[in-house]
Amino acid sequence: MIQALKMSRQALSKYNTDIVLNLLPGSPFKEFFPGPEVQTDEELGEYIKNRAWGHHASCTNPIGADNDPNAVLDSKFRVRGVSGLRVVDASSFPKIPGVFITAPILVMSEKAADTILNGD
Repeated sequence: MIQALKMSRQALSKYNTDIVLNLLPGSPFKEFFPGPEVQTDEELGEYIKNRAWGHHASCTNPIGADNDPNAVLDSKFRVRGVSGLRVVDASSFPKIPGVFITAPILVMSEKAADTILNGD
């Protein structure tokens, strides 16, 4: 992963971006994450470890507090702004679980079943 980040940075460097923009119009590339301040292999490794653990897609529809602008789901697994729709899968995790993903999904599924059966 560290090598992939370095190769991506090289491919999207100012020099290469200028060449590509001459062929295909568009905006210059600007790196937001991990950010230009993250440079050493250790720093890149820490960034990867904190954000790319595991190989299962998750966290795209996170549960969160009402004041959390990134929270798609409320505490009852309901999709905010959509009537009658709930999401109960790995996408609802607010953070990537640090264990094999099946166990947290089973726990979440039990909680969701209780919530739905109790009419919440």
